[in-house]
Amino acid sequence: MIRPPVCQRAVLYVTKLCNIECEFCYYHLEQGKHHESMEAIETRFRAWTGGEYRVRAVDITGGEPTVHPQIRDIVKMAVGYGISPTVITNGQRTDLIAQLYEDGLDDTLVSVHALGEAYDSMVHRRGAFDKLDRTVRLLHDRQLPFRTNTTLTAGSVGAIEAITDYLLEARPHIINLIAFNPHDGTLWANEVNLKFQATYSDMAQAARYVIDRAERAGIWVNVRYMPLCFMPGYETHVCNFRQWQFDPFEWEFFSSNLRQDAPDLLRAAKSANTFGPTEEEQLYHHLMAISTKNNHRAEACSTCRFAAICDGIYPQYARVFGTDEFAGPAGDPIVDPLHFRATDQRWAVPSRR
Repeated sequence: MIRPPVCQRAVLYVTKLCNIECEFCYYHLEQGKHHESMEAIETRFRAWTGGEYRVRAVDITGGEPTVHPQIRDIVKMAVGYGISPTVITNGQRTDLIAQLYEDGLDDTLVSVHALGEAYDSMVHRRGAFDKLDRTVRLLHDRQLPFRTNTTLTAGSVGAIEAITDYLLEARPHIINLIAFNPHDGTLWANEVNLKFQATYSDMAQAARYVIDRAERAGIWVNVRYMPLCFMPGYETHVCNFRQWQFDPFEWEFFSSNLRQDAPDLLRAAKSANTFGPTEEEQLYHHLMAISTKNNHRAEACSTCRFAAICDGIYPQYARVFGTDEFAGPAGDPIVDPLHFRATDQRWAVPSRR
């Protein structure tokens, strides 16, 4: 079994502005929204290709990156620096997205969180789904590489059969199902009355349904931010904080944050006896443990064999729903975060143009 390497993809926030208003967005109430300057953007590209980092791909995101007035120049700049660009988009600007492929775009990650009028209501824009659908159909008809994100909410869980029908007809390279995760530092971390929030039990049931159908269609499904105890038999599809630094479509921590404190963190990882067959794995596993250290642990987590490789429970979720639905499996503890993901690496296969 070959262990997957650390990802070599960075993230570039080019704007916090957007042309829709998703009800669960982390950023739609953020103050001081603006477009990043081209000078600041090029500074990032120079840093990533200057020898200190190992960036081969970049996710260009926001807000909605296609509203940046120089988005075509940004994509061309990435290509010029030898970095493969992806745009994470809500698909509202179909013609521009087609032009970005002509500029060298590697693929798109399209957000499909609902269908029809339900989508329009969720994003507070009449006609928004028709625009999204036009983009998805263009990508499908021209056989352009793309992936999809679907946030698991009460609305998407309730319509999961129809959403699955739509996604399987569109045939993205990968379907990402993202459990709504109100982690510390986000807009929702202290909220307790979110009409769109679903339970892990309901989200996991929906995720398993999508996986079963997508498996028959030959499309991989990633499930992000889902406690492993809710996915028995489907664990290889789960990509949480402890796993995502090894997913080639996720963001590498140090380059994305222009951080250079890896030596200090590695020393801390060794002091903590962090799991890892290599120093690099020890470093990243320790880093992700830090990222989830404030998460809650239910009583069932104390005897769960997944405890060392699971993110735990977001404090907001525990306050809203409690922890009675958690029932981690007993058994020999699993300490390798890639124990499941390394056994079936279809998630790591690049898209093909």
